[in-house]
Amino acid sequence: MSNYVVELEGTEQLLSNLKRIDSGLRGQVALQAVTAGAIQIENKARINAPVLTGALRNSVSTISKPTGHGAEAEIGFRGLAYARIQEYGGRAGRRHSVVIEGKHYLENAIKSESGNAVNAMSDVVSAYLGK
Repeated sequence: MSNYVVELEGTEQLLSNLKRIDSGLRGQVALQAVTAGAIQIENKARINAPVLTGALRNSVSTISKPTGHGAEAEIGFRGLAYARIQEYGGRAGRRHSVVIEGKHYLENAIKSESGNAVNAMSDVVSAYLGK
């Protein structure tokens, strides 16, 4: 599946608060915060995903990892060849070509849950700061 790169608005205060955390813990806190934000989007993508058998909905997962500058998360539908065509649309079929309209379940989740993702990340950082 192609990547959506998301820059969340309202993160200036979040980053400022993260810098107030001891440098030894900062990476761990950033990883937990990014995971908390990504789960907000993951849950909405699961709700948005088209359901026939439930396999697409059940295949969504988040993988978070530390980076040199903090942390990042990847939200994706794992192990299903048809997840991409359901998201973006296109032509499918071996014997007969069928046009499938894109459902944009992940893209719409990102758009609708960005604010909640920032709030979830801020909550994690604030908990470490004792706010």
